[in-house]
Amino acid sequence: MPKVKMMLEIDFVQLQKMKTDVLLISSGLTNTEKEILSSVVSLIEKLQDQAIDNPQNNFTSKQVLGV
Repeated sequence: MPKVKMMLEIDFVQLQKMKTDVLLISSGLTNTEKEILSSVVSLIEKLQDQAIDNPQNNFTSKQVLGV
């Protein structure tokens, strides 16, 4: 899979809220619909992981994950 470097301005609090909302919505859906939403959650988690894993970002896990 080709990789792309991007500059994003991300509000991590909003991103975490979006992830929580998607997970809540998915609880009442069919398996196919859950699979679609799981790809959205996976994308959000990749953004969070890369924000923490990249030392040039200088973000703490608390800033990114709210934990």
